Amino acid sequence: MKFTKYDTFVFDVDGTLWNSKNLFPGVTGTIKLLREAKRQVLFVTNRTLTGRAQILKRLQHLGLTIRDDELVTSSEGAAEFLKGKKGNIMIFGDGVKKDFRKWGIKYINSLPVKYVVLSHDPSLNYKKLGLIYKAYTQGATIIATAVGRLFSYSNEMLPGMGSIIAAIEFMTQKKVTFVGKPSEYVAKLVKAKVRGKKVIMFGDEANSDIPFAKSLGWTSVLVQTGVDKKSWTKYKPDYVLKSVADIEI
Repeated sequence: MKFTKYDTFVFDVDGTLWNSKNLFPGVTGTIKLLREAKRQVLFVTNRTLTGRAQILKRLQHLGLTIRDDELVTSSEGAAEFLKGKKGNIMIFGDGVKKDFRKWGIKYINSLPVKYVVLSHDPSLNYKKLGLIYKAYTQGATIIATAVGRLFSYSNEMLPGMGSIIAAIEFMTQKKVTFVGKPSEYVAKLVKAKVRGKKVIMFGDEANSDIPFAKSLGWTSVLVQTGVDKKSWTKYKPDYVLKSVADIEI
């Protein structure tokens, strides 16, 4: 499908460009095509399984041409939310911990805390859920870096952050604050990088990528290489593609 009129192309990462291990067929060729056509290319991800530097390094190792200043992550969204706020922070998930250490943002591993940051934590268990609940009862604000129900890893789908968030919201009877896509915190960071007037975004999740694009007034495209093969939410994409490889200009 031709998207000639667009100046800036924004891509989700997980399920859109790769399956956490390998890039999908045609991705490198599409990004090369866009760069040769002098289009701006940006990448935005809610991935916190690893730190930001590890995401960038892995994508580059796989052959994707991506610069540090072209990537925005939900770790950065968390930092944006916490900027200027006072009080101790507790983090669940190694990826955000790595990023916060690099950026000089302090966090602690014991209560009491003012803020709890929930990110991708494969070791999350009943004990940790109890700690999160105790922090909440002591007045902590709970923020989360992702809303996805699933994420693609190699050739299978695994539980996403949304499944954990649902449990926490059920036990606290209160909505958590999202700081990744589609939140205003990541939106602010991405908008600051956009140079073009006509912007289009490609993503695989109907409940995050599509509303994120629409909230910014961008054209939205759902690609069918990841979590959602069709939109099941109130947010309908402008286009549906089988994969990023189908992009033409």
